[in-house]
Order: sequence, then C-alpha cells, then structure tokens
Amino acid sequence: MKKTVYLVLALSLLLCSCSQTTDNDNKSKVNDSSTVVTTASTTMTTTTTSSSKVDENAEISAYYIHHWYGEEPYEITDKDTIHKITAWIENAKSVCKDYPYIDGLEYGGADAYGISLEKDESSDAYESICVIDVSQYSWDTSGGMHSESKICNFSIKDDTGEFQDYNLPKEMIDEIMSLITRPNVE
Repeated sequence: MKKTVYLVLALSLLLCSCSQTTDNDNKSKVNDSSTVVTTASTTMTTTTTSSSKVDENAEISAYYIHHWYGEEPYEITDKDTIHKITAWIENAKSVCKDYPYIDGLEYGGADAYGISLEKDESSDAYESICVIDVSQYSWDTSGGMHSESKICNFSIKDDTGEFQDYNLPKEMIDEIMSLITRPNVE
C-alpha cells in the first residue's frame, strides 16, 4: 500500500513538473500567508514562515545551493529548473507532516544541501528555505560512520523560525537531487 502511494505521489510530481511552462510563473511561487500546490486532482494548502517565503510578486531569478562543507554556493538560473525546484519545495511542505523523522542511526558525512534565495559566501545555509540531507544514503549499513541521532532527509523552518525534520520518501529526495546537484546544473 505504501509503495503504491509513493508511486502515485511520484507520478503526480512528474506529471506536474512536466506540464509546467515558463508562462505559469505564479503557479509555483509562495505568497506571504499560504501556498497552494496542485498535484493530480488534489489541492493542498500550507502556511509558510517569513524566513522561507518567496514573494509572489517577485520573479525568482536564482536559487543558491549550499553543499556542506567548504564548497562555495552555486547558483541555478535556468527558469524551467527554478520552477521545478519551487514546485518540489511546495509539494514537500504540503506532505512533510506525513513523514516525521525516525529515531535511530544517522549516517555521517554531512552530505547535505541547502536551497536558498541568497548567496552566502561562508557556505552557511542556515538561512535556507530548506535543507536536503542525503547522508543516510551515502553510507551502507555495514561499515559507514554513524552516531546516535535521528534520521531525517528534509528540514524546513516552521512558523517560529526553527527547522523541523522529516524523512521524506527516497523517491522525492531523488527527484530534487536530480535538479540541484552540481553535475546537473553546470
């Protein structure tokens, strides 16, 4: 049943991202109080925070990707990719409460990406819209570094400005990683 739900969700995301054009700029933007995300025939609304808002009237000209550690942030300026990233973030916000973090082992390596509207030369992505952490996929279960912690692969700020952690389906993480990883943007 869960695999079917994930597959339907993944297909819905794929259909939505494929059907978006650059003429539909306002469909994937966040406004000051709420966001409406349409996937297949379902409409979902979620409240956003001031630190993770995108002004509905402003055109997003770039996303900055902060990869831990030490790399200088790189920018994504392709309008189609910007629309897909925005749609993914909005969809993730609308479903993340269904995927709480899991207590257990978190694999080390700090393989995480912050998605931001501002370039921060210090690679400090704490002001990011959201953080995608793929560390748990970077190590196998037999010999990777690990510490007692929680496993989460998606963090986003709540209404108080604090990051909340979630464990989205790997298919969703794979989708955003194909959009934000450096080999795919250069």
